[in-house]
Amino acid sequence: SSSGQVSLPLTETSGAETNISESIPAESTDLQVDWLLDVSQAKSILMYADGALTVTPMLGATARSAIVLAANVPLVFQNSWRYTIAQAGFSGDFDHLHVTNASLTTAVTLYVRCLYDPTV
Repeated sequence: SSSGQVSLPLTETSGAETNISESIPAESTDLQVDWLLDVSQAKSILMYADGALTVTPMLGATARSAIVLAANVPLVFQNSWRYTIAQAGFSGDFDHLHVTNASLTTAVTLYVRCLYDPTV
């Protein structure tokens, strides 16, 4: 068997960026992390966690599709790809996230990088 590395160069430009680096304590259920996003303005989103997390975008009390992050596996959504950000996991606008860390002992850091168009 062989192992290797995959490199995926991404280029996207935009007028605004949101960055989140938040420690999610062990045994957290639906911990609120504020992040307001109009999905039609999003151009590129990177989500990464150093442990397993479930992230659910929320609009008020309405849950959007949950996104499961495996430990150390980045998820990238980019509108210039075949599937738009809305098709790839963000089913609608949201104003915060609910984040669940099922680990009994370990805090997990959630990282989000989002490029968006502030002029729309």
